[in-house]
Amino acid sequence: ITTVPNAPSAPTYTQVNPTCSTPTGNITITSSASEYSFDNGTTWQTSNTKSGLAPGSYQIKAKNASGCESTATVVTIATVPNAPAAPTYTQVNPTCSTPMGNITITSSASEYSFDNGATWQTSNTKAGLASGNYTIKIKNASGCESTATVVTIATVPNAPAAPTYTQVNPTCSTPMGNITITSSASEYSFDNGATWQTSNTKAGLVAGSYQIKVKNTSGCESTATMVTIAAAPNAPSAPT
Repeated sequence: ITTVPNAPSAPTYTQVNPTCSTPTGNITITSSASEYSFDNGTTWQTSNTKSGLAPGSYQIKAKNASGCESTATVVTIATVPNAPAAPTYTQVNPTCSTPMGNITITSSASEYSFDNGATWQTSNTKAGLASGNYTIKIKNASGCESTATVVTIATVPNAPAAPTYTQVNPTCSTPMGNITITSSASEYSFDNGATWQTSNTKAGLVAGSYQIKVKNTSGCESTATMVTIAAAPNAPSAPT
């Protein structure tokens, strides 16, 4: 009579949980055995790996050459992680003084993409963007990507043309002149952009040269136009 064979120990294992791109997991029993079971001994196989496992609990067992079964080890395959929602964002469009824009993704994430997932970065801001469309995405800690959001960086606004104007020079009775800028604009300057005003007229001007400019709603300034206010004419001498 031979001795009773020993049953193997409860099996050890490794597992791979589902990801966004691979929605099933797998279990590999690392204990050496003749047969392996992943359903508490209902069925057996010679391969120590079971793939294509849906999320849930699995009772694994090992069987030795004597047909002795181990006790079961419970392995839990995690649920498939959720993909994040399409990202929210803020943007800064180009201006006359800053000809490039930027996008900041305001959704919290592990990684951020501004080219539809071709490249990823840990910073949520992309600066130095030329005018055009950008497809933004985010990725969470599980590696799941969101759907895309398209952001359009506007074209660089055009600067207005040099302003046109009319002027009134001093006279004997009115010793001061004035300039009226006739180009439509948001703001007007009569000192080469040092100061700005919403009125298109500057009165009470002494004789001299004035550099006038206009600014549009985008904050773009025109080039300057030089206007010269003439000196007041001299009064004639007392009559003889």
